[in-house]
Amino acid sequence: MKRAVSAVCALAGVAIAGASFAASEAKISLRPGEKGPDVPKTLYGIFFEDINYSADGGIYPELVANRGFDWDNGSTRGWENDFRGDAQARVSIEHGRPVHEVTASHVRIDAYGAGGGKGAGLRNRGYHGMYVEKGKKYDLSFYVRGIDGYKGGVRVVLEADGRVLAEKRVANSEMNVGKPRGDAIFPELPEWTKVAAVSEPSETTRKATLSILADSAGIVEFEQVSLFPQDTFNGRKNGLRKDLVQMLKDLKPGIMRFPGGCLVEGRDWNLWYDWKISVGDGSLESRRCIWNTWDYWQTMGLGYFEYFCLCEDLGCEPLPVMASGLTCQFAKPVDAAPMESMPYFAQNLLDLIEFANGDVSTKWGALRAKMGHPKPFNMKYLGIGNENWDQVFLDRFEAIAKVIREKHPEIRIVSSSGPGPDGHSFDYAWKRLDTKLADVIDEHYYRPPEWFREQGGRYDGYDRSGKKPNVYAGEYACHVKNRDNNLYSALCEAGAMTGFERNCDVVEMTSYAPLFAKVDSYKWKPDLIWFDNAGCFGTPNYYVQQMFGVNRPSRIVPSSATASGDASFSCEGELALHTWNTAAEFKDIKVVDGNGKKLLSAMPDPSKCRVERNGRWTLSGGVLRQENTGATDTALTLPCGVVGDATVTFKARRTAGDEGFLFRFRAKDGRHAHVNIGGWMNKEHGLETLGFSASLPPRVAGSLENNRWYDVKVVLKGDAVTVSLDGREIFSSARVTERAQKDFFQVCGFDAEKGELVVKCVNISDEARPLTIDFGMALKPGEARRIELSGKSGDVNDLANPKRVAPVEKTFRFAGGRQFKTELAPNSLTVFRLRASL
Repeated sequence: MKRAVSAVCALAGVAIAGASFAASEAKISLRPGEKGPDVPKTLYGIFFEDINYSADGGIYPELVANRGFDWDNGSTRGWENDFRGDAQARVSIEHGRPVHEVTASHVRIDAYGAGGGKGAGLRNRGYHGMYVEKGKKYDLSFYVRGIDGYKGGVRVVLEADGRVLAEKRVANSEMNVGKPRGDAIFPELPEWTKVAAVSEPSETTRKATLSILADSAGIVEFEQVSLFPQDTFNGRKNGLRKDLVQMLKDLKPGIMRFPGGCLVEGRDWNLWYDWKISVGDGSLESRRCIWNTWDYWQTMGLGYFEYFCLCEDLGCEPLPVMASGLTCQFAKPVDAAPMESMPYFAQNLLDLIEFANGDVSTKWGALRAKMGHPKPFNMKYLGIGNENWDQVFLDRFEAIAKVIREKHPEIRIVSSSGPGPDGHSFDYAWKRLDTKLADVIDEHYYRPPEWFREQGGRYDGYDRSGKKPNVYAGEYACHVKNRDNNLYSALCEAGAMTGFERNCDVVEMTSYAPLFAKVDSYKWKPDLIWFDNAGCFGTPNYYVQQMFGVNRPSRIVPSSATASGDASFSCEGELALHTWNTAAEFKDIKVVDGNGKKLLSAMPDPSKCRVERNGRWTLSGGVLRQENTGATDTALTLPCGVVGDATVTFKARRTAGDEGFLFRFRAKDGRHAHVNIGGWMNKEHGLETLGFSASLPPRVAGSLENNRWYDVKVVLKGDAVTVSLDGREIFSSARVTERAQKDFFQVCGFDAEKGELVVKCVNISDEARPLTIDFGMALKPGEARRIELSGKSGDVNDLANPKRVAPVEKTFRFAGGRQFKTELAPNSLTVFRLRASL
């Protein structure tokens, strides 16, 4: 997952559903006599990253936030004072004689009286609330000790609005209590007492809290306070939340990539995800917390051991991704470890292979066995680098990959191709990498609907000589307006997925991203599965993934199809200035229409203009400034109305940030085109469209200097665009004409185990579509199945309506014969399964 994206990806954040076309009749012709490629089990997978509270507070069901008092390098964050009656106390974080030296922080409660035994201590509200259920059992555990001859006991109380739901009392005689050491300044620190109990809440509530209390005056210390449900998936200890894992299992994934994402690398070397800190010496107390890329604390309760166990529970191949000697390239400045340190990173990967696959007699294999899994996990894939690009990455990738290839030729190595599906960095990776060092290349794309509707044939022309790696579409999602997980976005993804499946001889793996989001605390959308503390739901995108995964055939049956759509295009629209992750300035803006009439001659006042996103636009001294380098995709619409033919001139300069500046034109009904000067991390100039598809000229190399004024001229004439920079044309009469968007997709296969033809059809239209399937052979009469996902294009699911858009399966009687005629529902993905002998 990228932390910030280049200007081309800005399009993905605001795209809207395209025009609706009348659905033409479609015909699919199968060629059963031709042998298609076998479909790998790994084709449809999942990608897990701890974003949007996916792990802590999500699939990892610990109810206590900051259970080890290790957040913020040791603080009571996540806890609040709980002083009852007239009790008071000093609460502090201490480190002496810890439970484990790696996580030394623990909390001290120095109670000045305890309110007549009511208690003084701390209260925890969990992760955005604490949900407990009546009739369920929860493992309560904590370490406790008394200091300086403490004479009281402690209470750990589960409550809701003052009502006690469950309680554990520990008497003074049941815990270690340090004795005063005469007139010593520092009292004796005794051994910890570990307390374990089973809590059974007396009611179901979303508002539970857990309090730790000293019931008399004196000093008490607590560490590793945990309330953990017993009812985990497959009953695993330190296991995972059942409903969320079941959602994953229902996808029938063939592979799981983890633990990220940009999460893998972190923003600096203090925060990179070293897999070893997630296993420690095998105990939870030995796992270090880190502040993750998505701005919250990560406890590592869900660590590499649990990831491997999850893959085992799901029946899929594990694909861990490791840092390549770089911190996250989206977090500036990038820290690049020197090339002479690559053996360190390579050894870290070798140790991981040993942990996953090594014999119990090895160091890391022995730790795996100690953690409860003597049998190897049989890991086959390993990723080196996440969403990295250019020479700084590939030099390091090669150095590490050579070591892995030499020591473990059985491991399939996955490399990154950068943050996007095209451009200089993408092309450089594919040109440089071959199968000597990389078996698979990971491509990522977060793009608007129009882009996805063009990807059905993306992999038709990929190299099949065996000299180039296979493809892993490791992160992708269709971004519509407001990034909603609506049916339209899901169907656009389905259209591209038909191309994944048809080209499965080169596309080895795929996974949507991100996987999870918590409804009350998320930083990124769209996401496949949404949840709160009590429930979850799958999006339309989830059900598309499920329908493809569950209906994965054994091999492809070659086929062809006919269908068409049409579109209209207007060359008129509004104009806007536009930036992405960049501070920029503009002046001397002039707009003249095709008849020579001035439409704008004075600098616009930002307070009177429409501004998108979170930019800081100001006007001073005749200079219009956008000062927020963190503003992604902010635009200021010029006050000159709807414009057709026109000549626009202005001066512009970038003052800080990652990109250059953009000029938007033909903005109407949520669609627009724009000129991107110094885009793609200030490496290229290009023309782009949003909300419609067009044949555009290739991008050209070019960058901008900071604080240098550039003269920009844009001439709009019909569907032609001419762009000049400092008097030099960079695009001359480039045609920006909308072309028809493909609205019908299909792929056919054969499920050898069940003896069934599997035909998948995608109808991206608001109208029903007549369909004829010619099987290329006569099928016998018999029962057949139809699985359909359909609805209105803007439909979404939510917690109140979790299956507003969900597959519906029906059986029907097929009369037999060579052809089958039916009708596809509007806005639908339909899977037909019919008995056949191939």
